[in-house]
Parts: sequence; structure tokens; C-alpha cells
Amino acid sequence: MTITAGLFQLDMIDHHAVLGFSLAAEPKQVRKRYLKVARKLHPDSLREASEEDRKLASELLSKQVNPAYEALSQDKSAKEHKILLKMKQKQLSANRSLVTITSESAKTLLTANDLETSYTQALEKLTATQFSNLAQVEAIISEISELNAVFLMRKQAAKPAAPSSPAEATILQSSPIQTVPPAPT
Repeated sequence: MTITAGLFQLDMIDHHAVLGFSLAAEPKQVRKRYLKVARKLHPDSLREASEEDRKLASELLSKQVNPAYEALSQDKSAKEHKILLKMKQKQLSANRSLVTITSESAKTLLTANDLETSYTQALEKLTATQFSNLAQVEAIISEISELNAVFLMRKQAAKPAAPSSPAEATILQSSPIQTVPPAPT
């Protein structure tokens, strides 16, 4: 599984999107979400599933979910990930075209009046079914990562920061966000 949407476009792994929880989540929420996802993907929970679904679940658990949990549950790697997110947030603020937005939920978040509430509601909707249909997991992780990218952009834009030069001020004001219409299904 290779995800290339949202924050993944910035050469990073969006562990929050993989596990399906908010960028503002507390550490105990990380563990709670991980346990819920791990239980759902565990072979004992998938006895009735097809061999293909069991194999996909095992791959998701070992190659995506477990590494995401490890990165976010250990203090040192969690701090490093938080620093990386802040760097990517500044990068996105300076050049919004680094991320292509395709999902309707992320496009809606771009202009939402109440960023926090809209972000939380969109996340809840996606995470409720994130691991229900294993064939759709990659698409949902991608959409969550797009939401995370937009959330970071808008949060950075909301911060009162003085540009270091007039040229930087012009760049920050005129940086467009690439949007791509969804592919026909």
C-alpha cells in the first residue's frame, strides 16, 4: 500500500491518518484508537473473512498500524513527529501548492467557518468506517491525510506571524492551493 495524498505528498508518513485520529489527540487517545484498530484487524477477529481480507488486514496491521502506533506512543519519536509536523505546517503555509486536495471533505474544510468543529466532524465520519471495508482503507487514510494537511495550513494561517520580508508576505498571500476534481467512478 502506497499512499500519496495529503501529508504523504510531503515525504512523510501521516501516522495520525493511518490510525485515524486528530492531530490534536492526547497520548492516551492514541493508545485507545490503536487498540480498537488492532482488535479489528487481528486474525481472530477476521475468522469469517476471506483469505484475501485476512492477508490485507495482517499487512495493514504489521506495515502501517503498528509502526504508526510505535512512532506516536514513544516519547522521543512522538516529539520528533510533532516537530516534523510543525515544519511541514510552515512549509505548507509558505507554499500551499505542495499538496493537491482532491477529497470533498478537505475542500470543504478549506473554507469552513469553524475549523476545529468541521475538522473534528469530518474526521469522526471517516474514522467510524475506516477499517470496516479493507479495500477502502487506503482511500480513507488518504482523505484523512488531506484533512490533516488542510487543518495544518489553516491553523498556521490563523497564527499571527509577521513575514520576515515583503517578498515573503506576497508569497504567503498569493499561494494557491491546488485542487483536483475527483476522478469519475
